[in-house]
Formats: sequence, C-alpha cells, structure tokens
Amino acid sequence: MCFEATAQNTANLGNTALALQAMGALTSSTASYYKSKTDKSAYEYQAAVQKNAADIDEWRAQDAIARGRVAEANQRMKTGAAASAQAARFSARGLALDEGSPLNVLTSTEYMGEVDANTIKDNTAREAWALRESAASSRSNAAILYARAQMERPGMSAFNPLLGSAGTVAGSWYKLRAKNYASLGE
Repeated sequence: MCFEATAQNTANLGNTALALQAMGALTSSTASYYKSKTDKSAYEYQAAVQKNAADIDEWRAQDAIARGRVAEANQRMKTGAAASAQAARFSARGLALDEGSPLNVLTSTEYMGEVDANTIKDNTAREAWALRESAASSRSNAAILYARAQMERPGMSAFNPLLGSAGTVAGSWYKLRAKNYASLGE
C-alpha cells in the first residue's frame, strides 16, 4: 500500500502539524506558569525559614546574655564566699587582714575572682554577638528570598513562551496557507 500525496492529505498533515505546534506552545506556557508559581512558593517558604532562623538566633543571644549574667553573678558570689572564708581563717589565727600575707591572699583571691567574672562576661558577649550576626545574616537572606519571590510573575512566565511561539506558529500557518492556495491553483 502506497501513501499517495494528495492536496487533501498534505493539508491535513499541515493542519495537524500546526495544531501540534500550537499545543506545544500552550503546554510550554502552562509549564512555565506552574514553574514560576512553584518557584515563588519555594522562595517564600525559604524566606520564612530564614526569618525563623533569625528569630531563634536572637532568642538564643538573649538567653546567652541572661545565662552569662547569672554565671557572672555566681562567680562573684563564689569569690566573695572564698574571700570571706579566707578572712575568717586568718582572723581565727589572730592574723591582721590589712597587712602582709593575709592581705596579699585576699587581694589575690578578689583579683582572680574578678578576672574570672570578666572572662565569663566577655565570653557571653562574644556568644551573643555571634548569634546576632547569624540572625542578621538570616534576615538578609530572608529579605533577598522575599524579593526574589516578588519578582516571580507566573502570568508573565506563561505569556513569554506564547509570545515566543506565536511567530513560529504564525509562520507555519502562513506557509500552510500558501501551500493550500498553491495546490488549489493546480
């Protein structure tokens, strides 16, 4: 069986090809629309996650400061208690607290206790700073992601493939039309 190329068969094939081109353009347009819509949702979700991370880091920084204040106060109380115990022992032995070795020991105890308290305070400040820097970074990332989500335009994403395909489909339609008119003249 041999396929005979007639004007009608050629026109039918041309119309089918044209319809397939148009369907391809619509499919591409629909896919672009849903991709853009999905991307927008994904950016919004990622931005929300980054905002939550920033909030958590800020809470952790506040907690670090609160814990640091407690630890610093506890260190000063321990130092005070140690100095008091030392003073009581020296006094029980009948030693004067305002001169010589007892004064040196008490001064050393208070100095080292203050160094420890200040170390706790500095470490707390560094921990809070690092957490707040992390929060600031997360907030910046969230802002970028929110902006990116706002730039997504599903409607425009759907329109662009249609616009790009319109020329191809129109060109095919004009060629098909020209062939159909030429075959009618034969």
